[in-house]
Order: sequence, then C-alpha cells, then structure tokens
Amino acid sequence: AGLSATLLAPRSSHATSLVRNWTGNGGTSTWSNSNNWSPTGAPSGDDVVFDNTASSLPATIATGSTSASIESLQWNDSASGTFQRNDGSNGNMMLTLTGGGTMGTTVVSMGAAATSATFALQGPNVGAGAGQLMLVLAGSSTFNVASSNASLLIDCAVTEVSGAHARLTVSGAGAVTLGYTFVAGNTFTGGLQIDTI
Repeated sequence: AGLSATLLAPRSSHATSLVRNWTGNGGTSTWSNSNNWSPTGAPSGDDVVFDNTASSLPATIATGSTSASIESLQWNDSASGTFQRNDGSNGNMMLTLTGGGTMGTTVVSMGAAATSATFALQGPNVGAGAGQLMLVLAGSSTFNVASSNASLLIDCAVTEVSGAHARLTVSGAGAVTLGYTFVAGNTFTGGLQIDTI
C-alpha cells in the first residue's frame, strides 16, 4: 500500500470507548431500536460494528430521523448492506463521526471479512419523507476499504463540525464510489485525499 501525503490531526484514543455490535434481535432493521444492539442501547459515542457475529445482517439499516454521534462505523461481513433513511420524516439524520475510538481517525471502515461486499451510505430518503442521511466529520477522517473486491458507495452529503476544517482521506485496496449526492452536497473544507495503493 502506498503512503498518504496527508498529515491527519491527532485525536486522543478513549480508553472507555464502547464497541456496540449489531445483533438484529430487536426484530426490525432500525438503528434506534435498542434491542438490535449488544450491549443493549442505540449507539451514542460508540464504535459501531456490523459483522458476522449477528444472527443476520439486514440488507438495509433504516436510520430514522434521530441524529447520533459515534466514533466509527464498521462493516465487516461478506454480505452487502445499505445504511439509509427510510421513514416519513422531513428532518435530516445527522450522523457525526468523531473518530478517536478503537480505529483512531478511521471513521468508516470495511474490514477484511467484507471480501466481496458492497456497503452503501445512502443519503436520499427512500420512504415518504424528504429528510436525508448526512455525515458530519468532527475532524480529519479516513474511510478505508480493506479488500480489493469490496466496494464502498458514499452517496450522501458530507459536512463538518463548525470550524473543524476536516480533510477526508480514502484508503485501502477496495473501490470507493462517490455518488451524486456526495458530489453535490459535500461542504467539508479540508478537501479530499485519495491514497495510492
């Protein structure tokens, strides 16, 4: 793998970071359903993991309209999935990615187990509402796709915490597609850095 020329601002690693795994035991595909997670409770300030420890992963994770702040979002399974809005709300779901957890500045990751999966961050609401999923970067951040046969679709607007001047770095051997909603809606100020492989 090549080295990025970007120097990312350091973030402290929190010893108390909680890793919250999707279980799907809540009987829905809804992010806010506390029973879909282990430990029980909707993610807040956590490292969030979707992997093969779940009895089943949903093809679509419905975010609803409740905004959340997490340290990282990891998809680590050979099945594909989509993270998107699917409800009747007009309010945006702002998902703030703070970093500083178990993966440092990597805030969206497709791990080695996602050998041929596609994971999509889909902005537009496929339900009746007009609200969108938007990612908010708290600082310079990395999206990483480990496997050469895996694919990450970023099709949502990306913005930043006020004054963060965040730079987005894309790394790893897999494919990253920047969809129309990303291209039209991103407002982070630090720019986009594509790593060489």
